[in-house]
Amino acid sequence: MDTDIFHQWFVKCFIPHCGKARPVLLTMDNHGSHVSINTVKAAIENDVVLMGFPGQTTHILQPLDVKVFGPLKSRFATVCSHIGYSCSGVTFGKSKFPAVLRDAIDQAIPASVQRAFEVTGLCPVNREAIDKSQLIEPMFATTCETSGETCPTCGNYTTNPLVTKGLIPERLAKILVPPPVKPLGDMQIKRSKNKVECGRVISTEELLDKLVEREKQEEDMKAAVAPRKKEADEKGEAKLKDAELKKVQREVKKVARDDKIKRADEEKATRKRQREEKMVSGNRNINLAAVRAASYVCCVCGECGRASDEQNGIEWFGCNGCERWYHDHCLSKSELLYVINSLRVEQGDWYCKQCRPWVYEE
Repeated sequence: MDTDIFHQWFVKCFIPHCGKARPVLLTMDNHGSHVSINTVKAAIENDVVLMGFPGQTTHILQPLDVKVFGPLKSRFATVCSHIGYSCSGVTFGKSKFPAVLRDAIDQAIPASVQRAFEVTGLCPVNREAIDKSQLIEPMFATTCETSGETCPTCGNYTTNPLVTKGLIPERLAKILVPPPVKPLGDMQIKRSKNKVECGRVISTEELLDKLVEREKQEEDMKAAVAPRKKEADEKGEAKLKDAELKKVQREVKKVARDDKIKRADEEKATRKRQREEKMVSGNRNINLAAVRAASYVCCVCGECGRASDEQNGIEWFGCNGCERWYHDHCLSKSELLYVINSLRVEQGDWYCKQCRPWVYEE
Protein backbone atom coordinates (compact mmCIF):
# COMPACT_ATOMS: atom_id res chain seq x y z
CA MET A 1 0.00 0.00 0.00
CA ASP A 2 1.22 3.49 -0.83
CA THR A 3 -0.30 6.99 -0.88
CA ASP A 4 -1.37 6.80 -4.55
CA ILE A 5 -3.15 3.45 -4.20
CA PHE A 6 -4.90 4.55 -0.99
CA HIS A 7 -6.01 7.81 -2.58
CA GLN A 8 -7.45 5.94 -5.57
CA TRP A 9 -9.31 3.60 -3.20
CA PHE A 10 -10.60 6.52 -1.11
CA VAL A 11 -11.85 8.50 -4.14
CA LYS A 12 -13.15 5.67 -6.35
CA CYS A 13 -14.31 3.09 -3.79
CA PHE A 14 -15.04 4.65 -0.41
CA ILE A 15 -16.64 8.01 -1.26
CA PRO A 16 -19.06 6.69 -3.95
CA HIS A 17 -20.27 3.83 -1.72
CA CYS A 18 -20.34 5.35 1.79
CA GLY A 19 -23.86 6.76 1.42
CA LYS A 20 -25.13 10.32 1.14
CA ALA A 21 -25.41 11.13 4.86
CA ARG A 22 -22.72 13.52 6.05
CA PRO A 23 -20.42 13.79 7.88
CA VAL A 24 -18.97 10.29 7.54
CA LEU A 25 -16.34 8.93 9.93
CA LEU A 26 -13.54 6.77 8.50
CA THR A 27 -11.38 5.14 11.17
CA MET A 28 -7.98 3.71 10.20
CA ASP A 29 -4.53 2.98 11.52
CA ASN A 30 -1.67 5.46 11.25
CA HIS A 31 0.12 3.99 8.26
CA GLY A 32 2.00 6.66 6.30
CA SER A 33 0.12 5.85 3.09
CA HIS A 34 -3.17 7.03 4.67
CA VAL A 35 -2.01 10.64 5.03
CA SER A 36 -1.42 12.74 1.93
CA ILE A 37 -2.42 16.20 0.70
CA ASN A 38 -4.76 14.88 -2.01
CA THR A 39 -6.52 12.48 0.38
CA VAL A 40 -7.00 15.11 3.09
CA LYS A 41 -8.30 17.60 0.51
CA ALA A 42 -10.77 15.04 -0.86
CA ALA A 43 -11.93 14.21 2.68
CA ILE A 44 -12.54 17.86 3.53
CA GLU A 45 -14.38 18.49 0.24
CA ASN A 46 -16.65 15.45 0.74
CA ASP A 47 -17.22 16.07 4.49
CA VAL A 48 -15.45 12.85 5.49
CA VAL A 49 -13.75 12.78 8.88
CA LEU A 50 -10.49 10.78 8.85
CA MET A 51 -9.71 9.44 12.33
CA GLY A 52 -6.48 7.67 13.27
CA PHE A 53 -6.52 5.06 16.03
CA PRO A 54 -4.32 5.66 19.09
CA GLY A 55 -0.97 3.91 18.84
CA GLN A 56 -0.79 0.18 19.61
CA THR A 57 -4.61 -0.16 19.85
CA THR A 58 -5.65 -1.64 16.50
CA HIS A 59 -5.94 -5.11 18.09
CA ILE A 60 -8.91 -3.86 20.15
CA LEU A 61 -10.26 -0.90 18.15
CA GLN A 62 -9.97 -1.81 14.46
CA PRO A 63 -13.02 -3.88 13.40
CA LEU A 64 -11.16 -5.61 10.58
CA ASP A 65 -8.47 -6.90 12.94
CA VAL A 66 -10.92 -7.91 15.68
CA LYS A 67 -13.72 -9.72 13.84
CA VAL A 68 -13.25 -9.73 10.05
CA PHE A 69 -9.79 -10.90 9.02
CA GLY A 70 -9.68 -13.93 11.31
CA PRO A 71 -12.93 -15.53 10.06
CA LEU A 72 -12.06 -14.51 6.48
CA LYS A 73 -8.77 -16.41 6.68
CA SER A 74 -10.58 -19.46 8.04
CA ARG A 75 -13.13 -19.40 5.23
CA PHE A 76 -10.38 -18.91 2.66
CA ALA A 77 -8.48 -21.95 4.01
CA THR A 78 -11.70 -23.99 3.98
CA VAL A 79 -12.42 -23.09 0.35
CA CYS A 80 -8.85 -23.99 -0.63
CA SER A 81 -9.06 -27.38 1.05
CA HIS A 82 -12.46 -28.11 -0.53
CA ILE A 83 -11.33 -27.39 -4.09
CA GLY A 84 -8.12 -29.36 -3.63
CA TYR A 85 -5.58 -26.61 -4.08
CA SER A 86 -4.30 -26.62 -0.51
CA CYS A 87 -2.13 -29.60 0.38
CA SER A 88 1.32 -30.37 1.75
CA GLY A 89 4.11 -29.01 -0.43
CA VAL A 90 1.81 -27.06 -2.80
CA THR A 91 1.32 -23.29 -2.77
CA PHE A 92 -1.78 -21.44 -3.89
CA GLY A 93 -0.96 -19.51 -7.07
CA LYS A 94 -1.63 -15.80 -7.58
CA SER A 95 -3.79 -16.48 -10.62
CA LYS A 96 -6.40 -18.32 -8.50
CA PHE A 97 -6.13 -16.16 -5.37
CA PRO A 98 -8.66 -13.41 -6.36
CA ALA A 99 -11.40 -15.91 -7.29
CA VAL A 100 -11.06 -17.89 -4.06
CA LEU A 101 -10.80 -14.72 -1.96
CA ARG A 102 -13.98 -13.35 -3.55
CA ASP A 103 -15.78 -16.59 -2.72
CA ALA A 104 -14.60 -16.35 0.89
CA ILE A 105 -15.72 -12.70 1.10
CA ASP A 106 -19.15 -13.52 -0.34
CA GLN A 107 -19.69 -15.99 2.49
CA ALA A 108 -19.49 -13.20 5.06
CA ILE A 109 -22.87 -11.88 6.23
CA PRO A 110 -23.49 -8.17 6.96
CA ALA A 111 -24.38 -9.03 10.56
CA SER A 112 -20.85 -10.32 11.22
CA VAL A 113 -19.33 -7.09 9.93
CA GLN A 114 -21.75 -5.01 12.01
CA ARG A 115 -20.85 -7.15 15.01
CA ALA A 116 -17.20 -6.17 14.55
CA PHE A 117 -18.11 -2.49 15.01
CA GLU A 118 -20.15 -3.31 18.08
CA VAL A 119 -17.36 -5.32 19.73
CA THR A 120 -14.88 -2.50 19.22
CA GLY A 121 -17.34 0.06 20.62
CA LEU A 122 -17.38 2.23 17.49
CA CYS A 123 -20.99 1.85 16.38
CA PRO A 124 -22.90 2.30 18.52
CA VAL A 125 -20.35 4.14 20.65
CA ASN A 126 -19.71 2.08 23.77
CA ARG A 127 -16.56 2.54 25.83
CA GLU A 128 -17.43 -0.43 27.99
CA ALA A 129 -17.28 -2.77 24.97
CA ILE A 130 -13.47 -2.63 24.90
CA ASP A 131 -11.74 -5.58 26.53
CA LYS A 132 -9.62 -3.79 29.11
CA SER A 133 -7.75 -6.99 29.93
CA GLN A 134 -5.74 -6.35 26.76
CA LEU A 135 -4.59 -2.94 28.01
CA ILE A 136 -1.42 -2.52 30.05
CA GLU A 137 -1.03 0.38 32.43
CA PRO A 138 2.22 2.37 32.02
CA MET A 139 4.89 0.99 34.33
CA PHE A 140 6.56 4.30 35.16
CA ALA A 141 6.98 7.81 33.84
CA THR A 142 9.81 8.74 31.50
CA THR A 143 10.60 12.29 32.62
CA CYS A 144 11.83 13.90 35.80
CA GLU A 145 8.97 16.43 35.82
CA THR A 146 6.23 13.78 35.99
CA SER A 147 7.83 10.99 38.00
CA GLY A 148 10.09 12.77 40.46
CA GLU A 149 12.23 9.62 40.50
CA THR A 150 15.01 10.63 38.07
CA CYS A 151 17.95 12.96 38.37
CA PRO A 152 17.38 16.13 36.32
CA THR A 153 21.09 16.22 35.40
CA CYS A 154 22.12 12.67 34.48
CA GLY A 155 18.69 11.04 34.02
CA ASN A 156 19.41 8.09 36.37
CA TYR A 157 16.61 6.81 38.58
CA THR A 158 16.87 7.71 42.25
CA THR A 159 14.21 5.13 43.10
CA ASN A 160 13.91 1.95 41.08
CA PRO A 161 10.41 2.06 39.48
CA LEU A 162 10.39 -1.73 39.09
CA VAL A 163 10.48 -2.06 42.88
CA THR A 164 7.86 0.66 43.30
CA LYS A 165 5.47 -1.19 41.00
CA GLY A 166 6.15 -4.48 42.79
CA LEU A 167 7.65 -6.16 39.73
CA ILE A 168 10.94 -7.12 41.39
CA PRO A 169 12.00 -7.54 45.05
CA GLU A 170 14.11 -4.96 46.86
CA ARG A 171 17.21 -7.18 46.79
CA LEU A 172 17.32 -6.90 42.97
CA ALA A 173 16.91 -3.13 42.89
CA LYS A 174 20.64 -2.54 42.26
CA ILE A 175 20.88 -5.29 39.64
CA LEU A 176 17.83 -4.73 37.43
CA VAL A 177 18.17 -0.99 36.89
CA PRO A 178 16.30 0.74 34.02
CA PRO A 179 18.47 2.79 31.64
CA PRO A 180 18.77 6.56 32.24
CA VAL A 181 15.98 8.72 30.85
CA LYS A 182 16.58 11.88 28.83
CA PRO A 183 14.39 14.92 29.35
CA LEU A 184 11.53 15.16 26.89
CA GLY A 185 13.00 18.24 25.25
CA ASP A 186 16.25 16.38 24.43
CA MET A 187 14.56 13.29 23.01
CA GLN A 188 14.67 12.93 19.25
CA ILE A 189 11.77 10.86 17.95
CA LYS A 190 12.05 9.62 14.37
CA ARG A 191 8.75 9.77 12.55
CA SER A 192 7.61 8.84 9.08
CA LYS A 193 7.30 11.84 6.77
CA ASN A 194 3.49 11.38 6.52
CA LYS A 195 2.84 10.01 9.98
CA VAL A 196 0.80 12.21 12.31
CA GLU A 197 -0.02 12.02 15.99
CA CYS A 198 -2.05 8.94 16.88
CA GLY A 199 -5.64 9.17 18.10
CA ARG A 200 -6.59 12.43 16.41
CA VAL A 201 -8.63 13.75 13.48
CA ILE A 202 -6.58 13.85 10.31
CA SER A 203 -8.93 15.67 7.90
CA THR A 204 -8.43 19.19 9.26
CA GLU A 205 -7.26 22.42 7.66
CA GLU A 206 -4.49 22.66 10.23
CA LEU A 207 -3.02 19.29 9.29
CA LEU A 208 -3.47 20.07 5.58
CA ASP A 209 -1.45 23.27 6.01
CA LYS A 210 1.27 21.28 7.80
CA LEU A 211 1.36 18.71 5.00
CA VAL A 212 1.61 21.44 2.37
CA GLU A 213 4.38 23.16 4.32
CA ARG A 214 6.19 19.86 4.80
CA GLU A 215 5.94 19.06 1.09
CA LYS A 216 7.28 22.51 0.24
CA GLN A 217 10.21 22.01 2.61
CA GLU A 218 10.94 18.62 1.04
CA GLU A 219 10.85 20.15 -2.44
CA ASP A 220 13.18 22.94 -1.35
CA MET A 221 15.49 20.37 0.19
CA LYS A 222 15.45 18.28 -2.99
CA ALA A 223 16.13 21.41 -5.05
CA ALA A 224 19.08 22.24 -2.82
CA VAL A 225 20.40 18.69 -2.93
CA ALA A 226 19.85 18.23 -6.69
CA PRO A 227 22.97 20.20 -7.82
CA ARG A 228 25.18 18.35 -5.36
CA LYS A 229 23.66 15.04 -6.39
CA LYS A 230 24.15 15.89 -10.06
CA GLU A 231 27.75 16.88 -9.40
CA ALA A 232 28.33 13.69 -7.44
CA ASP A 233 26.76 11.64 -10.24
CA GLU A 234 28.94 13.37 -12.83
CA LYS A 235 32.04 12.73 -10.73
CA GLY A 236 31.00 9.12 -10.30
CA GLU A 237 30.47 8.71 -14.06
CA ALA A 238 33.81 10.40 -14.80
CA LYS A 239 35.53 8.17 -12.27
CA LEU A 240 33.86 5.11 -13.79
CA LYS A 241 34.89 6.14 -17.30
CA ASP A 242 38.44 6.82 -16.10
CA ALA A 243 38.56 3.39 -14.47
CA GLU A 244 37.26 1.77 -17.68
CA LEU A 245 39.83 3.68 -19.75
CA LYS A 246 42.65 2.63 -17.44
CA LYS A 247 41.43 -0.95 -17.60
CA VAL A 248 41.45 -0.87 -21.41
CA GLN A 249 44.92 0.69 -21.40
CA ARG A 250 46.20 -2.01 -19.06
CA GLU A 251 44.73 -4.69 -21.29
CA VAL A 252 46.31 -3.11 -24.39
CA LYS A 253 49.68 -2.88 -22.65
CA LYS A 254 49.38 -6.47 -21.50
CA VAL A 255 48.57 -7.68 -25.03
CA ALA A 256 51.47 -5.65 -26.46
CA ARG A 257 53.82 -6.99 -23.77
CA ASP A 258 52.70 -10.56 -24.42
CA ASP A 259 53.16 -10.10 -28.17
CA LYS A 260 56.63 -8.65 -27.61
CA ILE A 261 57.61 -11.53 -25.37
CA LYS A 262 56.21 -14.01 -27.88
CA ARG A 263 58.13 -12.41 -30.76
CA ALA A 264 61.31 -12.33 -28.68
CA ASP A 265 60.89 -16.02 -27.85
CA GLU A 266 60.30 -16.86 -31.51
CA GLU A 267 63.35 -14.84 -32.60
CA LYS A 268 65.45 -16.47 -29.91
CA ALA A 269 64.31 -19.93 -30.99
CA THR A 270 65.04 -19.06 -34.65
CA ARG A 271 68.54 -17.79 -33.83
CA LYS A 272 69.23 -20.86 -31.77
CA ARG A 273 68.05 -23.15 -34.56
CA GLN A 274 70.17 -21.29 -37.14
CA ARG A 275 73.19 -21.34 -34.84
CA GLU A 276 72.83 -25.07 -34.33
CA GLU A 277 72.47 -25.63 -38.07
CA LYS A 278 75.59 -23.53 -38.75
CA MET A 279 77.53 -25.33 -36.06
CA VAL A 280 76.57 -28.69 -37.50
CA SER A 281 77.43 -27.55 -41.04
CA GLY A 282 80.73 -26.01 -39.91
CA ASN A 283 81.74 -29.07 -37.94
CA ARG A 284 80.94 -31.27 -40.92
CA ASN A 285 83.05 -29.11 -43.26
CA ILE A 286 85.92 -28.95 -40.77
CA ASN A 287 85.87 -32.69 -40.22
CA LEU A 288 85.83 -33.35 -43.96
CA ALA A 289 88.66 -30.87 -44.47
CA ALA A 290 90.63 -32.56 -41.71
CA VAL A 291 90.17 -35.93 -43.37
CA ARG A 292 91.20 -34.50 -46.73
CA ALA A 293 94.21 -32.78 -45.14
CA ALA A 294 95.56 -35.94 -43.56
CA SER A 295 98.86 -35.25 -45.33
CA TYR A 296 99.02 -31.75 -43.91
CA VAL A 297 101.03 -30.88 -40.81
CA CYS A 298 99.90 -28.77 -37.81
CA CYS A 299 101.87 -25.53 -37.85
CA VAL A 300 102.11 -25.56 -34.03
CA CYS A 301 102.83 -29.12 -32.93
CA GLY A 302 104.09 -30.55 -36.25
CA GLU A 303 101.76 -33.56 -36.16
CA CYS A 304 100.21 -34.85 -39.36
CA GLY A 305 96.52 -35.20 -39.79
CA ARG A 306 94.90 -38.64 -39.62
CA ALA A 307 91.66 -40.05 -40.92
CA SER A 308 90.70 -41.08 -37.36
CA ASP A 309 91.00 -37.55 -35.94
CA GLU A 310 87.25 -36.94 -36.31
CA GLN A 311 86.43 -40.10 -34.35
CA ASN A 312 88.94 -39.12 -31.66
CA GLY A 313 87.35 -35.67 -31.29
CA ILE A 314 90.28 -33.84 -32.90
CA GLU A 315 89.18 -30.94 -35.11
CA TRP A 316 91.27 -29.15 -37.71
CA PHE A 317 91.00 -25.52 -38.72
CA GLY A 318 92.41 -24.13 -41.95
CA CYS A 319 93.53 -20.52 -42.49
CA ASN A 320 91.98 -18.89 -45.55
CA GLY A 321 95.06 -16.69 -45.97
CA CYS A 322 98.10 -19.00 -45.80
CA GLU A 323 96.12 -22.24 -46.11
CA ARG A 324 97.90 -23.71 -43.07
CA TRP A 325 96.20 -26.17 -40.69
CA TYR A 326 95.98 -26.21 -36.93
CA HIS A 327 94.73 -28.61 -34.27
CA ASP A 328 91.92 -27.18 -32.16
CA HIS A 329 93.91 -27.84 -28.96
CA CYS A 330 96.93 -26.08 -30.43
CA LEU A 331 95.07 -22.77 -30.83
CA SER A 332 94.87 -20.20 -28.06
CA LYS A 333 91.56 -19.17 -26.55
CA SER A 334 91.41 -15.97 -28.57
CA GLU A 335 92.21 -17.82 -31.79
CA LEU A 336 89.65 -20.52 -31.05
CA LEU A 337 87.01 -17.86 -30.22
CA TYR A 338 87.80 -16.10 -33.48
CA VAL A 339 87.39 -19.36 -35.37
CA ILE A 340 83.99 -20.04 -33.78
CA ASN A 341 82.75 -16.50 -34.47
CA SER A 342 83.86 -16.67 -38.10
CA LEU A 343 82.00 -19.94 -38.56
CA ARG A 344 78.76 -18.37 -37.31
CA VAL A 345 78.81 -15.82 -40.13
CA GLU A 346 77.70 -16.96 -43.53
CA GLN A 347 80.71 -17.53 -45.83
CA GLY A 348 82.95 -16.33 -43.03
CA ASP A 349 86.72 -16.63 -43.41
CA TRP A 350 89.25 -17.39 -40.68
CA TYR A 351 92.81 -16.10 -40.66
CA CYS A 352 95.54 -17.32 -38.34
CA LYS A 353 97.65 -15.11 -36.14
CA GLN A 354 100.53 -15.08 -38.56
CA CYS A 355 98.39 -13.76 -41.42
CA ARG A 356 96.48 -11.12 -39.44
CA PRO A 357 98.13 -10.52 -36.08
CA TRP A 358 96.25 -7.24 -35.51
CA VAL A 359 92.97 -9.11 -35.17
CA TYR A 360 94.24 -10.85 -32.04
CA GLU A 361 95.61 -7.76 -30.34
CA GLU A 362 93.84 -6.75 -27.15
